[in-house]
Amino acid sequence: MKSFVLWMRKVFDINVFGEPNACSEAIALNAQAEELRMLEDDRDNCMNEIGLLKEDLARKDAAIVALKKLVSAQAPGISATDYKSVYFQLQSTLDENYFVLYHAAREILGAEEVWEYFPIEDNIGYFEVADGQTLIKYLEIHFFAQLAEKGSVSYEEFAPGVEVIGEIIYDEDALGEFRRKMYKKAVKNILGE
Repeated sequence: MKSFVLWMRKVFDINVFGEPNACSEAIALNAQAEELRMLEDDRDNCMNEIGLLKEDLARKDAAIVALKKLVSAQAPGISATDYKSVYFQLQSTLDENYFVLYHAAREILGAEEVWEYFPIEDNIGYFEVADGQTLIKYLEIHFFAQLAEKGSVSYEEFAPGVEVIGEIIYDEDALGEFRRKMYKKAVKNILGE
């Protein structure tokens, strides 16, 4: 029986004193070496991916610099109404969520953050995921809109999820002038001027 126990211990890589024998240590070292090889492969893959991302970023940075130079060269000849089209040419690359436009609007109006003017909507959470365009709609309502006389009642949605009873009337001249300034300011901010 004693020889069977010794044989079992040898099979399971444990010596007579309950300590790992050389065979089990070799297996453990081999497993660690394999794990290190896998980690090195992962590191190499990550380094390659970082290199590709850096190259892509360098190409995009060069394109942005060229685009900014092109627009800056044309800027003196751009009319006030053309700034809107220039902005939308730049927007998809340089202002995806319209926050440059929103900050330009705030600068022109000397406005606080939009939630300062709409505390109820802020408490409900409307501004948590809003993009710049939505925030601009609220600024325009605060600065340029008023409800028509009580006689003309309709529902008009002016922002996601918010309905107002009454027709909204904008001061079209002031709103148009504001928008022209906003687009011009946004283009200049994008160009770093």
